[in-house]
Amino acid sequence: MREAFQSGAVAIPPSEELLAELLAVKYEVKSGGRTYIEPKDAIRDRLGHSPDLADICAMALGGAAEVCTLGGYVGDLGF
Repeated sequence: MREAFQSGAVAIPPSEELLAELLAVKYEVKSGGRTYIEPKDAIRDRLGHSPDLADICAMALGGAAEVCTLGGYVGDLGF
């Protein structure tokens, strides 16, 4: 998702709540170039609510829902 935004391939609607949810997500690139997103519970704890809008955004940009929800390995989504 990050690469899609950086390249200008996608844009989000003007929404403070969506922006806050997307910016709350922490990730790490590990060996082999795999990107891992922190567990959804950690994001939920920090925000005080479930990042549902960020989940929808991820699902709209990716493939199968189980690959695109927040938390865990993101896989290769072609971005």
